[in-house]
Amino acid sequence: MAEEIGAELDPAEHIRSPAKILYSSLTKSYEGPVIIEGGMPLLHGSCLKLFNQIEGPLILLAADETQLNLKKHSLSYISAAEEAIHSVTHKFVDGAIAVSDPVAEATQALVDGPIKVSEPFIESSRYQNLPTHNQTKKSAGPLQVLNVGEYKPGNGQDLLIDSLEYTNSNIEVSFVGPGTGSINSDDKNINALGFVDESTLIEKYCSSDLLVFSGRTGAFPVATLEAWRAGLPTLVTKRIGTAPYVHSISNDLVVECNPRKIADGIEWFASQSTEDREKLGSKFYDISSEYSESRGRLRFKRAYNEMLEELDYS
Repeated sequence: MAEEIGAELDPAEHIRSPAKILYSSLTKSYEGPVIIEGGMPLLHGSCLKLFNQIEGPLILLAADETQLNLKKHSLSYISAAEEAIHSVTHKFVDGAIAVSDPVAEATQALVDGPIKVSEPFIESSRYQNLPTHNQTKKSAGPLQVLNVGEYKPGNGQDLLIDSLEYTNSNIEVSFVGPGTGSINSDDKNINALGFVDESTLIEKYCSSDLLVFSGRTGAFPVATLEAWRAGLPTLVTKRIGTAPYVHSISNDLVVECNPRKIADGIEWFASQSTEDREKLGSKFYDISSEYSESRGRLRFKRAYNEMLEELDYS
């Protein structure tokens, strides 16, 4: 995408050594705008600016929960050293493109330049492979709950597991994503699938009744967009970037970030009739068309060009 808009994407995410970051900063230079995403590219970009190796603006793509963790949510796994490093490196950034309004608000507290918002999209291949509606026939049995995402504290898989203690309905939860295979699945109601291939992921979107994104924080999870495309109703915590869209469909599907409230949301959905669940799925599907790759790329290009105008760069 960077090439399409006349910018360069800094490749420093593959550099893990601070010494190599410093060496690259002294030997590499850029003539035009540079887009960075992630911790190491941010450190690299800061050094490039410090040593005057960039002629154009340094633009941060704020696409994950980093800025939220630093400025909006007090999370114990963010160290004081990380906070200090980010507070310094963000000051070298000329502007940022955030994936949601909450991320933009948090980034504004770190970056002195303009902040634009460009919501992410579903990659074309997956967008096309997902069904136009969740039409898989559900067999009688447990409510099939799906959770998609890397296994880490921010994604709150532990909160979803703990919520099962407060549910009365017959529920089966499938965890999909890197690291989720290590979740204790001794409980017969938990399926810890780990990283799965494309066809298995799509099958899970189709055969599930409800996606639950129980994160302590979340910028704008693409997993929720993919669920919508499959017509799969979605429950999220209030700390998730897609929460306003879920709330517009049902405020019962946006909950506080704790096991009891997550359980309440699941129980509410379980109490709905099949017809009402299908209506919810149809509403989610209707908003998914905004997240095609073509529309997403147009959003990003517009946000990028508006930023260059504000930075008076041409």
